Amino acid sequence: MKLRKFSEREKIILNITIGIAVAVTVLHLVINPIFNFMKTTNKEIERKTFLLEKYFHVVKRGENVFSLYESHKYALEEKKDSQEVISELFERVEIIATESGVTIRRVKPRSVEDKEKYKEAILDIELEGQFSSLFRFINNLEASPYFIRILSFNLLPRLRSSQQLRCRLSLSKIFF
Repeated sequence: MKLRKFSEREKIILNITIGIAVAVTVLHLVINPIFNFMKTTNKEIERKTFLLEKYFHVVKRGENVFSLYESHKYALEEKKDSQEVISELFERVEIIATESGVTIRRVKPRSVEDKEKYKEAILDIELEGQFSSLFRFINNLEASPYFIRILSFNLLPRLRSSQQLRCRLSLSKIFF
């Protein structure tokens, strides 16, 4: 079979068709993968930039973290005797009660629960005082840096006509 010579018009159409085919092939095999790679790389850069900004914020606050740790370090010291921890808990509660103007009526230490990574000393306390004093006591107790937590809370009037209230609390202190 003999190929005939193409006319000038047919050569132009053939060259345009081959050019379009080569352009489409290059587009799909070379340029699209490069753009997809650039797109995923830009997303990865944005994500890592966000993480770096977040970590930079944490590092910037590093001094605050270390000073906060230093202020709470004494509360994390390891105690060997659970009775010592319970007596320390009672002393802290007594100091906070005195500062708040609340009277301690009864204290009953409960068990020391041994958790997986820590121990928890539990103390039942009965208090009396005016509502504002009791509220101040509970606020000061929760704000103290000694990891004292209120487990249960019961508030009753002492007498029907009295302004005094009776409060029963179960407190816990975590130690190691």
